[in-house]
Amino acid sequence: MVIRTIYRLRGSALLLIVLLAGLPILAQDQAAEAGEDADVEEAAEDKPAPLGDINNPVKCDMPRGERYYLARLVDPDGRDIRYSRMGSFGGPNGGILDGYEVKIGDEELEIFMDMYHSGYFEDKPVPGFYLRCRVSWELLIRDDGLRYAPGGDEPYDGEYTRVDEETGKTIAKVAVREGLLQGEAKKYHENGEVDQQIPFKDGQEHGLARFFDEDGKPTVTLEFVQGQRHGEGTWFRPDGTIEAVYTYANGRPHGPHYNTHGDGSVKEKGQFKNGKAEGEFIHYDKAGNETKRELYRDGQVVEEADDEEAE
Repeated sequence: MVIRTIYRLRGSALLLIVLLAGLPILAQDQAAEAGEDADVEEAAEDKPAPLGDINNPVKCDMPRGERYYLARLVDPDGRDIRYSRMGSFGGPNGGILDGYEVKIGDEELEIFMDMYHSGYFEDKPVPGFYLRCRVSWELLIRDDGLRYAPGGDEPYDGEYTRVDEETGKTIAKVAVREGLLQGEAKKYHENGEVDQQIPFKDGQEHGLARFFDEDGKPTVTLEFVQGQRHGEGTWFRPDGTIEAVYTYANGRPHGPHYNTHGDGSVKEKGQFKNGKAEGEFIHYDKAGNETKRELYRDGQVVEEADDEEAE
């Protein structure tokens, strides 16, 4: 109706009505477009970056953790990747990341990794890849976080035993329920002795994990809660004496810590807070005499005293 009225007018009146009539429509369109853009930007901000992106790096424990994750990474056809380190990069929160160039055939991908997560194992693959299960490498973890048998279309369910084809010896045993590790998983040394004994709940370590040498002697015990170190961690020497004890909370050293001399006497004791040394660390000789005292703040030594000053 408005357009018909406009076309009956002439000259400047026509131009004026066209402009006036168009203003509300134009304003509505611009507002709608602005709203759509804002919605898109807000959605982009809410959506996390894909795993391995510089804004969502793969978390791991030091360079060995980086190499372990990359060694587990395969393409959907089960082919191992090739990778090379590109260098260090600034992370989203001011941290330092390692960047890797990953190649499979003619395809290339950049993966960024944050190695400052003590004891952490990432159990999800970067987009487009699968990840070998830590307990039994034949089972592959897909992007849904579930474990599948090679070539399987449904999440694996049942007992899974890995056997060395040459010797016939069991390498690992694990129970999987609807694609998630459940119960106690075991890995074995070549001589048949238990190597690792790890409890799982809904796909994550949960409970007391034990590690052993080839003679069956304990090397490490670690308490886990929902996939993270939480509680006490103890390291042993080959003779069975305790080498070090750390307390963890949410995956980080947090609480009392001490390590020992070879005879088992305390060598050093102190405290950690959120993964960093905090407060006094005291050092002792084998006779139990104090040799040095250090004061830490946020992981840095702020004061140090030798035995004479400590007295």
